[in-house]
Amino acid sequence: MSNTVTVSSDTPDPNPADNAATDTDIIVGAPAAVPTLTEWALILFGSLLAGGAALHLRRGRQAA
Repeated sequence: MSNTVTVSSDTPDPNPADNAATDTDIIVGAPAAVPTLTEWALILFGSLLAGGAALHLRRGRQAA
């Protein structure tokens, strides 16, 4: 894929050779899929995390 840009002005340009530029880009394929958890796995993981935090807080209060 090529992108070409051309500029112009009312003011005379001392170097008319630099009024255009072309950039060639290479297009790569689709990005690789990122593995993730299903909706139910995320719910289970969040519940386990919340339960672990509750146990940690309960044990901290009993020790004090």
